[in-house]
Amino acid sequence: MLWQRQYHLRQQLLAYLYKIEPALLSKQAHLWTNLGYWQHAEQSYPEAAQQLALNMGQTLQLGAQDRVLDVGCGYGASLKLWHEDFQVQHLAALEMQMVCCQSLQKQNLPYLTDIFQQSIFDDKPSAHHQLYDVVLSIDATYHYAVAEYLNSIQRWLAPQARVGFHLLIKLENHPHISAQLKAKLKWANIKDDQILTRQQLIELMTLKGYRNIQIEDQSKAVLSGFAAFVRHKQWSIL
Repeated sequence: MLWQRQYHLRQQLLAYLYKIEPALLSKQAHLWTNLGYWQHAEQSYPEAAQQLALNMGQTLQLGAQDRVLDVGCGYGASLKLWHEDFQVQHLAALEMQMVCCQSLQKQNLPYLTDIFQQSIFDDKPSAHHQLYDVVLSIDATYHYAVAEYLNSIQRWLAPQARVGFHLLIKLENHPHISAQLKAKLKWANIKDDQILTRQQLIELMTLKGYRNIQIEDQSKAVLSGFAAFVRHKQWSIL
């Protein structure tokens, strides 16, 4: 079932800002659009992108019995991964971009029960009463204040649910952000005052009732890996 929301102007602009075409990242047939987890220099983009998602699925211990909400799932590569590699049978997609939701509809995935064309910050549709055992987001949550994100997903969570997401964090011994980096973050619609240290994140999540919090630093494999990929990629404009 497709659930649609009327977007405000800001949401339309954000959907446009986050729009990435898979073909720009690799000529291989794929639907991935994240930064990837780069294990070696010879790795292809689709392999690295899939590995970033695999890491999260393994950390969250996804299983066939889980009801999973994938926030910002794009064109649905991660949805197929959850089903094929983790045997998840009940999946829902929440995505702002209309073109992605239309693509998901056309794919007609039998294990995809709902498609929500909206922001995670929009109200949950009043007619939808399903709660989810896992709410996850691949390479997207750092665009928002984590406190606001956690408040927004609360309405979707079943008791004892697990959550997974990617964030930028500040180093404890170097918490100040340079003017140059602030300017780069602004281009990605990331407010520097929303970025927490590891300890601040743990304290925030603990205060909100989360337990068994695991934080893994993937900076080198993700950020440095993607930067190397961009430097060496042969770009062309069609």
